[in-house]
Amino acid sequence: MLVGHPTLPDLDFDKSRPHPVENSIRNSEEADVNWEVVEYLMKVVEFWLSDLDIDGFRLDVPNEVPFWFWEMFRDKAKSIKEDCYLVGEIWHDAEEWVNDKYFDAVMNYAYFKDPVMNYFCFRKCSTTQFLKEISLGLIRYSAQSAQIMMNLIDSHDTFRYLESAEGDIRKLQLAIMFQMTYVGVPHIWYGDEIGMRGGHDPDNRRPFNWKYVDDPDSVAIRDFYANMIKIRRDSISLRRGEFIGLESNDDILSFWRIYKNERNLIIINNTTVQKTYDLKNMIIKEKLAVRVLFNENTNIVMLNPFSGCILEVL
Repeated sequence: MLVGHPTLPDLDFDKSRPHPVENSIRNSEEADVNWEVVEYLMKVVEFWLSDLDIDGFRLDVPNEVPFWFWEMFRDKAKSIKEDCYLVGEIWHDAEEWVNDKYFDAVMNYAYFKDPVMNYFCFRKCSTTQFLKEISLGLIRYSAQSAQIMMNLIDSHDTFRYLESAEGDIRKLQLAIMFQMTYVGVPHIWYGDEIGMRGGHDPDNRRPFNWKYVDDPDSVAIRDFYANMIKIRRDSISLRRGEFIGLESNDDILSFWRIYKNERNLIIINNTTVQKTYDLKNMIIKEKLAVRVLFNENTNIVMLNPFSGCILEVL
C-alpha cells in the first residue's frame, strides 16, 4: 500500500528496488524497469488525452513515484498534446520537480496556500514576512512556471478556509482578492464560491449546497468571486504581469502587477483598524475590490478593516 493508505496500490516500477528507495532514481537506465506497469500507464495517458481530450493531469503524491517515470510520463503526454497541463501534488518546495523534465507546476501549498492561511486567515505573520514568503516562490521557480502555479486556497485535503476563519467572510474575501491578483493560476475548490464550510476529511467534501441562493451570505460570496474573476480576466497585467511587492506602509499590503503599459496597484488592509494609504498623483474612489481609474491629483485612500482596492493606473 502507498504511504500507509490501504486503498492506494503501490505499483512496482523498479524490480530491483523496493518502495520508497526506487523514488529517488532519476535515470531509467539505472533501474530494472517494470515495463508491463509502465506501458499500461502510458496507455492510460493516451486514452485520457486522445480519446477523451482532457487538457492535463493533476498527479497525486508524485514524490512517491520514481523521477524517471515522470520523465517518461511527460514525454508521452506532451507528444500527444503539447500544451497539456501537468501539475503535481507536492506540499513542500518542488524546485527539483518543476522543470522541462517533469511537471509544469505543482499545487502551490508552500508558496501560496500556507502563507495565505497564516497572513489572511490566522493573521500570524506581518505583511513584511508574508511578502518574503510568497516572493520566495517567485525565486525558486522559473518565471514561466510561476505564471502557471496552481494557487489554491482550499483543497480536498484541508479544512475549508471559511471553517478555519470561523465564518469571517471578510477574511475569505481578502484571500480571494489576493488570489485573483497574484502571479499564477487561481484554483477554486468547489463550494468555496458559495462559502461552504467543513473540517477534517470527509467533512470538507460535503455535497454542494444547491440551496445557497436562500442564504444572502452565500450569494454575496458568489458575486464577489464573479466580480474578482471578471477583473482578473479583463486585465492582462493581473494574468501575466510582473509582481512588485512594496514596502509595508503601516502594515498595509500593497503591490504592483505590471505588463507593458498596463499597471495595476493592489492595496489591502488586513488589520482590525482603519488605515490610510498615501498615493501620489492619483485620485481613488474608495470601494472594495473594484477597478478604479486615476488622474494627476494627490489623495489619501482610507481603507476600512479587512478591505482593499484594485486600481488601474493610467
